[in-house]
Amino acid sequence: MKKRINIITGFVVAIMCAIFLVGCGKSSDKYADYAKVIYHLEDGEYKGSKLDVTMYYPVEEGQKLALAKTIDQIDTISPPGTNKVLGGWYKTKTENGYQDLVDAKYEIGYKETLDLYAKWKNSINNKFVFKAKINNEDVVLTTAENYEAGSKLNVSESLEIEIKRALKEHNLTYIKEFEVDSKKYDKTTISEITMPETDSDFEYVIYVDYIVGNYYLVSNSTEFKNAMIYISDYDGIYLMEDINLNDYADLSALNSQTTTKELIGNGHTITYTTNYQQSYTNDQAQSFYEISIFHNATNINVHDVNFEVTWYGRSKDVPVLVTGLALTASNSKFANINISYTYNSRNENDTEGKANDVYDVSTSQNYEVNNVTITYKKK
Repeated sequence: MKKRINIITGFVVAIMCAIFLVGCGKSSDKYADYAKVIYHLEDGEYKGSKLDVTMYYPVEEGQKLALAKTIDQIDTISPPGTNKVLGGWYKTKTENGYQDLVDAKYEIGYKETLDLYAKWKNSINNKFVFKAKINNEDVVLTTAENYEAGSKLNVSESLEIEIKRALKEHNLTYIKEFEVDSKKYDKTTISEITMPETDSDFEYVIYVDYIVGNYYLVSNSTEFKNAMIYISDYDGIYLMEDINLNDYADLSALNSQTTTKELIGNGHTITYTTNYQQSYTNDQAQSFYEISIFHNATNINVHDVNFEVTWYGRSKDVPVLVTGLALTASNSKFANINISYTYNSRNENDTEGKANDVYDVSTSQNYEVNNVTITYKKK
C-alpha cells in the first residue's frame, strides 16, 4: 500500500513539474533552446508555494524578449503575515542586499538564463496633502495618495477640480499657484516635487495659494470673451497670461454691473485692435469720436495690468478724442496701469486725454487713479 502511495505521489509531482516547472530540477530537452528565467521568491509565494519559479520563453536566435513580457506572468504575493510589497526584481543577491535592479526594458536573449531575486519592502502609503491657510488655520483641501518614492507630483485635472471645489466652499478661488517650504511654484514647476524615500507612511504637504472671492481665471482670448459673458456671476477677472484679443475690444460688460467688478492683471498685458468709437460733444459743442479703454467707467476696480491698443478706421472730417483710460468714472479705482494707445491722426483737432487720469473730471465722482501711465502714438 505504501509503495502504491509513493507511486501516486511521484506521478502528481511529475505533473506539477510539467505544468508549472517550479523548482523541479532538470528541464525537458524541448526547452533547451528557450530563454530561462528563475524567479527566487525570497519567502514570497507563488500559487501557494515558496519554491523558486522557473519559466521558459521561446526566443529566436539573434532576437531579444522584453522582460516586461515575463515578469507580468509571475503573480507573487508578499510573504505571509507581513505588511510588505514587492520592491522589484534584482539580478544579484549579496550579503549586503540586492543589486542590479531590472526594469521592463531589460531584454533576455536566445538560450539565456537569468536569475531574478524578489526584494520585499514595507507597504507604505506616501501621499501629497494639499492644504490652504485659511483664517490662520491649515485646512486640508484634498490628497493624492500611493506615490512611490522618487515619483513626481502630478497635479491632474481631476485633482484641480477637487482643489477648486474645496476652496469655493470658503469663497476662495484657486489660482494654480503653490508653496512648499516658502518656495513658490506654478502649475508647471510643481511637477519638480519628488516623493522622498521613507521607511513609513509619509505626508508631503503642498500649500495652495488663492484669492478671496469668486473670480474667472483667464489665460486666452476665448476665456476672456466668456468672462465678459458670465461676469455677473463672478467678482471679477484674474489674468493668468498675456492675451491678444485681436479685433475684440468689448469691455463694456465690466461697466454695466450693479456691483463692483474687479480686473486683476498680475502685470500681464491685454492687446487688441479696434475701431470701436462713440460720439462725444464737449462743452464748446464740438463733436468728436471718443475712443478709450473703459469709456464711462462705473463700478470697476482695475489694477496691475497693461493695455496695448491700436485704433483704426475713421473719417478725417470728424476729429477723435483719445481719452485712453476712460471718458468719465464713478465708483471706480484704477492702479498700476500702463496704456499704450496707437491711432491714426488725420484731423488737426484730434485731442488726447490726460496721461494719468480720466478725461472729464467734472462729471466723474468717487473714483481713484494711482500710478496710471498713458502714452499716445500717432501714425
